[in-house]
Amino acid sequence: MITIDLSTLQPYSPSVLPIITLPFILLYVQAYLLLKYGKQTGPRLVRAALLPVGLWSIGKAWLGYRIMTPKYNIFNFAFGCAAVFYTVLLFSYSLIPTGPHRTHRTTPSLDAAHLICSSRLVGWSSGTPLAPPPYPDLPTDVAEKKFAIDQLKMAAYHYFWSDATMYAFHGLGYRGIGRPQGGSVAQAVGGWIRMMERWGWVREGLSGEKASWERWVLEVGFRWWVGGAMGFAFYQALCLGYHIMAFVGVKFLGNPSSEWPRLMNQPWRSTSLLEFWGKRWHQSQQAFTVPTRLVPKKYRSLVAPFFAFFISAAMHEFGTLTLVGHTSPNWAVAKSFILMACGMTCEILFRRITGKRVQGPVGWVWTWVYFTTATMGLVDTWLTMGIAGGKPIPTPVSLSDQLVEPLRKRYLEKLMG
Repeated sequence: MITIDLSTLQPYSPSVLPIITLPFILLYVQAYLLLKYGKQTGPRLVRAALLPVGLWSIGKAWLGYRIMTPKYNIFNFAFGCAAVFYTVLLFSYSLIPTGPHRTHRTTPSLDAAHLICSSRLVGWSSGTPLAPPPYPDLPTDVAEKKFAIDQLKMAAYHYFWSDATMYAFHGLGYRGIGRPQGGSVAQAVGGWIRMMERWGWVREGLSGEKASWERWVLEVGFRWWVGGAMGFAFYQALCLGYHIMAFVGVKFLGNPSSEWPRLMNQPWRSTSLLEFWGKRWHQSQQAFTVPTRLVPKKYRSLVAPFFAFFISAAMHEFGTLTLVGHTSPNWAVAKSFILMACGMTCEILFRRITGKRVQGPVGWVWTWVYFTTATMGLVDTWLTMGIAGGKPIPTPVSLSDQLVEPLRKRYLEKLMG
């Protein structure tokens, strides 16, 4: 287990802005040299020489400071993930002989800026392809305006659901699992069963039994329900952030709408793990495909899942590290991601042996039974560490906090007399 002393970290403030921007400046220089000079010896040596400085700057920017307000701890988690993500890019730009190719090339200076900002590698080789025109029957300028407005509408939709879901976690989470300090999932299960006993939904005494098959079914059901709710919350928050960035990119930065393809594609309809991770869930880590250029081509399809999920495991473990000061006990978070790589590799081998893909109703059952089982350790750990108590939407702009919470407090005061 890796640990850091959170008490020694300084709060983020405007004065640390130069430190936060330094990693991006170094990455930009590396990306520029990679795209403009490729295999040339001199620029390659410069790229390699920037590696230790870049590693120091990433550690300083994202692991040396933190947001101190507990309810916004979720952003510290995001910074920990970002530290690993950009460390991978730093190593990649230092070592690979040639970079990916962009569909619509401009100049190395502009392409380098696009490369370090595009986690999905939209329009780059090995990345997400450019989206088709959203409104081919409309003039380009009219279509772009309509696209930007649609992004605002979708952002409002996901804002509502993200806000409502996290408020439900905060208000209904048993035994502290909806608080920034975290709580015991096992105790939450016991409290849930006792509540059903009082309501007459289950037989009396079930909460005190440890080996009953009925209790086991209820425990698994509770964990699946909570895991699904957490997945729904992540889905809404990611989509909210994405549609806001798409609006800004198209409206103010002049990005074509083709560079903002859909982030999610109905992940609940996945009939295989490969379909879920490769097509329907967000593709925000396509940049991890760049280092696979160091692997012989015929082995890439087998190596890629493990490579991507080892990095994902490290990302989320470092997110956990910045959340509570240590990585997950017994590396529970990392194990969940490695299990995903194992499941995907099994599907690849199944196709090579049988010539058939995992799909259809049987594939859907396989996907979600495997998925929920593999992520139980991750869900338990994150709830215990307080990730469900975070607030991705700050209180001043939260409808739930500004409108619903005062009504709830008034109702409780009235109820208590």
